[in-house]
Amino acid sequence: MQYLISVITDTTGLATAEEDAAIDVFNERLRTQGHWVFAGGLGGPAWPR
Repeated sequence: MQYLISVITDTTGLATAEEDAAIDVFNERLRTQGHWVFAGGLGGPAWPR
């Protein structure tokens, strides 16, 4: 099975330090278990100006 995780937000602020740490733990777990394939970010509709 393969899955795509897409995270969408309409906020302009960045994640808090606690949220960043949780994301890092989640991503590292995916990597160590061999599930990590690709990650990339997209800019919001107002980026760049």
